[in-house]
Amino acid sequence: MNALSISATPWDERPLGLRTAEFKHAPIEPGQKCDWLGIQNTEVAGRLPDVIYGRLPADDIEALAAAQHAGFHFVECSMDLALKLNNAWSPPKYASKPLSIEPAKSADIEAVEELAASMFEYGRFAEDPVFAREKVALRQRSMVRDLHKQGASVHITRANGQVAGFMISKRDTAVATSQLILGGVDPNFRMLTYRFWATCLESQRSTGSTLVTTRVSAANVPVLNLYSAFGFSVTSTLWGVRWLRRGAKSE
Repeated sequence: MNALSISATPWDERPLGLRTAEFKHAPIEPGQKCDWLGIQNTEVAGRLPDVIYGRLPADDIEALAAAQHAGFHFVECSMDLALKLNNAWSPPKYASKPLSIEPAKSADIEAVEELAASMFEYGRFAEDPVFAREKVALRQRSMVRDLHKQGASVHITRANGQVAGFMISKRDTAVATSQLILGGVDPNFRMLTYRFWATCLESQRSTGSTLVTTRVSAANVPVLNLYSAFGFSVTSTLWGVRWLRRGAKSE
């Protein structure tokens, strides 16, 4: 079982049209109980949340059962992946020809937002039937905008004069680790996908990262296979769960 705490989301909730909160869990002593019902009536920033999200380890059967009993629904299964970027690592030969990538300029962010809004069909919001596709697209746009404002690295590749692919990442220099947060390639340039990913990984290594991590929806089999081709390993599996207050509607 796990102790629970609840907090406001670190991202803009307005595109979803609901007062949104996230729960965190921490190990506690065996036999102790978690107040899954209590967090549903805990104010966050002076108000009760309409929807509460969180992720739980797939092997924590007791916590998953308790969350389900308290009215949480399973909306996503995700996998954490990691790759050691040591000197022995190299991309597959068919992806070894590098592309030109560059930091996105302010004028490029709108194009990145458009790709993020139109391409992604997986993730805890895209897979949740509560939210209309239009709301998910707004959320994706907002995510790109917020990450850019927060200082995340946004790199792009161009083809035929337009943004053909993007990768948003964060780097922790203290532990030489990079996190790939969100990336994609325009479907019109799908043939560049593996070369683009290889170029991004080589770029991370060139800046000193020795470990790269990411999180992918377990339903997104093509992207899981992409990461597998580059040598990523699964480090954990998580169930995403969501509670929705009775009567709450995304507006």
